[in-house]
This record gives sequence, structure tokens and C-alpha cells, in this order.
Amino acid sequence: MISLPKKLKVGGHVYKVKTLKYFKDQRDLVGLHSEHDRVITVAIQYSSLDRNIQQLLETLLHESIHAIDSVYCERSFSETIVEKLSEALYCVLAANDLFLGTNKVIERINILGTMFKIIHPYEFETMVEEGSCSTTAYNECEFRIADRIEDISISRTNLEECIIRMVCGVIVSSSWFSEVDLENFKIFAFSQGLYQFLKENKFDELVRKCYNERNV
Repeated sequence: MISLPKKLKVGGHVYKVKTLKYFKDQRDLVGLHSEHDRVITVAIQYSSLDRNIQQLLETLLHESIHAIDSVYCERSFSETIVEKLSEALYCVLAANDLFLGTNKVIERINILGTMFKIIHPYEFETMVEEGSCSTTAYNECEFRIADRIEDISISRTNLEECIIRMVCGVIVSSSWFSEVDLENFKIFAFSQGLYQFLKENKFDELVRKCYNERNV
């Protein structure tokens, strides 16, 4: 039986995760992020009906993105951006084993129904841009990642964070997001925060496990 975690790490902060039956003053609310108290609250019912574990995890991810925005992105996200990000990222986490923090390397990743091949190490004829070691080839559906940037080898952590950033890039370039949505979107800061959140809390494993159990 999968249950929600009691605590989540976001940056250098520890958030408590609380559940309640419903929000008495706002029955249509299913989750709440409190930056001041470092608490995320998730309602287990909506319209007097119990919500399943997938719904609870998606709400927890949604509120965690608010926390990531608060810690890493200077509170720049609108509710619309958080809603779209949480829905899209939950799809990605459910559809893929990311193997974060393990010795395995993901070779392909399903992003909203499109399969991207991860090529690492990739030999670039010329540097993509100064200080960069990767590029997303949209037409070929490939993530191309070099094994070094200038004279510095890419570590496993660098590789994983790079993949998460490229996933975010594909998501925000989709038709789900408008130019207005992305005016203040800080992709490098957000992807760094998301990577830390996923890896330290093993949240990707939790979502994937939930998905697999419900599809047995």
C-alpha cells in the first residue's frame, strides 16, 4: 500500500506533509502550500468522494512545485504554470524509470507521448554554445549530451540534472504553454530545484511505483 511521505526536502528546507479530509472553508481546494510554515497539506476527499493515491500524489507534486518556485525561482510562477507543470511532469514520472542516483542510465524517455532517445556521450563537431554540453534535437527526438564541457568531464549528477533540464525544456515548448506563461519562467533554476527534489525525496520512484501497481 503506497502512502504519502511525511516530509519532503526542497533546497535546504524540510516541508512537513499533512493530510486532512477536506478544507472546511474551501471545499473545492485539494492542496495548499504554506511557505511561512513549510507545510504542504493535501485533502483526501473531493466532493465527498475519496481521492485515489494517484490524485493525491499529483496534488503533492503540484504543491511541491509551488515550494520549488518559492525556494529556487523567486516566487515567479503563476498558478497556471504550476498547474500545467504538475500535470505534465506527473505524466513523465509515471511513464519512465529515471534511475536517479543509481548506476543505471536511462536510454529513452517518454515525454507526453513522444519518445526521446538519450545519446551520451555525443560527439559535437563544434561546441553548442559557450558553457554548454547538450542540445535537444527536436526533429530527431534526441537528447544529445557530451561527456565533457570544455576540459571538465560530465559527472553522473551533471548528466542526470541535464536530462531533467531537457525534459523541462520539451514540456514548456509544447502547446500546453503560451508565451505569456513563460515570460518569467526560469528553466535552469527550476530544473535544478526539480532535480534536487526528485532525487533527495525519491519522488520519481514513488510515482512510478504507484503507476505500476495500479496497472497490474
